[in-house]
Amino acid sequence: MNEIVVRLRDSAATAWRAGTDPGQITALQAVLTRVGAELKPQHPGALDPELQSWFTISTESPERAEEIAESLRSLDAVEAAYVQPRSSPA
Repeated sequence: MNEIVVRLRDSAATAWRAGTDPGQITALQAVLTRVGAELKPQHPGALDPELQSWFTISTESPERAEEIAESLRSLDAVEAAYVQPRSSPA
C-alpha cells in the first residue's frame, strides 16, 4: 500500500473538517472525486490545529500515488502533498 501525506492550509483544513466554505474545498473535492481517493485525518481526534491539517490517502499503485500527489499540489488549498517513502527493513 502506498500512502500520500497531505497538508492542507489551515483555513482549508477547517473548512474540510466542518464541511463549510465550499470555496475553499470545491477544487479539492473535485480532484479527490476524479481520482477516486478519500482524504483521511492523519491524526484523528487531535485537538491541535496544526495536527488537524494533516491527512492521508492510500492507493495500491506507486505511480498512481505520485499522480494523485501531483494533482493535489496544484491546488491552492493544499500546502504540501507527497508520497510517503516506504520504510526499508532494518
